[in-house]
Amino acid sequence: MIKQVLLLFICLSLTHPLTAQDTLNTIRDTTYITGDSLLISSYDSTFVDTTKSLMGEDVAAQVDTLTPLYQQPFTVNSSFITRREFLKTDYKYTPNLFDLFSLSFLNDHGLAGHPDELFLYGVSNYGTSYFKDGIYDNDRLTGFLDLNTVQSENIDSIEIVPSPRAFLYGPYNSAAAVNFITKDEISLVPYSRVKYYEGAYGEAMIDGIYNSVIFKKFVLAVDITNRKKDRSYRNTDYGIWHVTAKLKYLLSNSVNLTGSYEHVNSNVGLNGGVNIDSILAFTSDLNTFLYNNSAPVNYLQRRYENEQHNFKLRLFGKLFNTSNSDINVYHKIYQNEIINPIVDYNLYRNEISGAAVRQKLLVSFAELSINGNYEYSKLKYLKSDSLFFNEYDYKYNNYSASGIVSAYFADSLITPSFFYKISGEKELNSGLSASSHGSGLDVFINLYDNFKLYFGYSIYETNRTSGNSASTEAGASLNFENLYLKLNLFSRKDFSVASRIPNQPNFNFGSINGAGLVLNYSFWNFNVQTQSSIYYNKENLYYLYPQFQFSGGLYYTDKLFNDNLDLKTGLTFYYYGKKDAYTLLNLAAVAPSNRIDFMLVGEIQQSATAYFTFENILNSEYYLIPYYPMLERSIRFGVAWEFLN
Repeated sequence: MIKQVLLLFICLSLTHPLTAQDTLNTIRDTTYITGDSLLISSYDSTFVDTTKSLMGEDVAAQVDTLTPLYQQPFTVNSSFITRREFLKTDYKYTPNLFDLFSLSFLNDHGLAGHPDELFLYGVSNYGTSYFKDGIYDNDRLTGFLDLNTVQSENIDSIEIVPSPRAFLYGPYNSAAAVNFITKDEISLVPYSRVKYYEGAYGEAMIDGIYNSVIFKKFVLAVDITNRKKDRSYRNTDYGIWHVTAKLKYLLSNSVNLTGSYEHVNSNVGLNGGVNIDSILAFTSDLNTFLYNNSAPVNYLQRRYENEQHNFKLRLFGKLFNTSNSDINVYHKIYQNEIINPIVDYNLYRNEISGAAVRQKLLVSFAELSINGNYEYSKLKYLKSDSLFFNEYDYKYNNYSASGIVSAYFADSLITPSFFYKISGEKELNSGLSASSHGSGLDVFINLYDNFKLYFGYSIYETNRTSGNSASTEAGASLNFENLYLKLNLFSRKDFSVASRIPNQPNFNFGSINGAGLVLNYSFWNFNVQTQSSIYYNKENLYYLYPQFQFSGGLYYTDKLFNDNLDLKTGLTFYYYGKKDAYTLLNLAAVAPSNRIDFMLVGEIQQSATAYFTFENILNSEYYLIPYYPMLERSIRFGVAWEFLN
């Protein structure tokens, strides 16, 4: 498998003649924004030409004198996790990147490939709108997104929208919103990169990227990923293939066209966790077998299979300096199957055709941002067992439109914004229709470029329910040479998500208050990085997370061997507080737990990066979800290499 992927990328690299240039000029980190929403100050940064800011006029002019256009984030008031940040971490897959955001928690099953739930602002994947380059990516039938299907190596940055603005984007009103901004590079000579890592129980990942200007105005980018894991506990093996291909056409300085195709195919065992009843039948000491890989499990054959085909055509337009247009037309096919031979079978199928438009316009000291979406969805849910066969077919028209008006006072010292959204849904089978509204405001204050304040509030109707939800957030950040401090406070009331699956109750996330703190401090060659969060007044009966969690690392950083090695190494401590009992699922509370990891990341001559992680070095025995034991002491290592450039 590894040899086949390497051979493919070597062949791709050789199909384009190398020029006489001896350096690689690549546009990277195309959004080029800091990792803190409160550090972005200038209003006209929305309209800065990314190409010029990163590589300069002279480099851009080499592509037939054209300046490429790039996407803009939903809002510069978002929090951003940039590629420069997460490349210095020991992440395995996309949800691990959110460790850099304090108000996040991964409900980790401890099994590679399992569709884990990520909590942001106290809501899981069912209550979070996930976007990929501005296109809503959740399953329209279940509302869920399996984050295993988001290619980590194709991410340029992650935009986490402030909670009061989360409902504004996409066809549905959610309490949290995330936009994955993918890499959009212009490489003047063929660029290729391979990343490989290997861990316990045969877990491995190989990813290959190829990028090249194939004609004067055409840019081709390909990313192929394969992840796999052998069995640890019974029925826990996993495999996924993920292919993304993108062709960008630089029509002019004012118009760029991009066509892309994405394919995902994955298969993972869903064993349902350890069967504790079988253990307790012959011993009262649950821990005797709970952490043994030979422990009995609930399902020996149940599998989860996912297949996707995503097509997209995108137009970037910049008719004049203070205007940005982003128009997308897309067609998506998702099919998820949960297969338990002889026992039962569940099929979830989405076929979606849609369009999304984003338009930004700056007039004097004010900015207008308009977002529009339309979708036609054909959804199928099929459930069968030994006694029944039920099939449900739905057809929907969905639309939404939102507008944001921002004003910039005192050279962007104070930026108030007002926003409104209307959305609607019509079920074509029955003719039933429903609409929802939402509105809010926020203000961003930038003091001396190193002290930022944010406050926002919104109220909106929840989709397909009769209730309203309200979100409030306040934040402050302080940034000096050796100290970075960021505090976020949020409050949410009465948020729920109606299910389209027959006989499945709504996802009731209730009301919650919370706070997140980031504190980083540097001295000499040492760096202390901490993230912590606390939640209180919870009314969440379905999905629970620790009332308090903390992660902190002490790292040594230095450039060694005449600056040929950029090193970061140290220890990271994780603490998860008690999780209340799952009363509706009849599961016990989860006790507090902790672990310590050792990490080493070294970048060699800015072309290769080596990773080494000694995870859970004290071999702590714990679980975050009953009863899915976390991985025991293990080693993971890997390398990322930019070659043939």
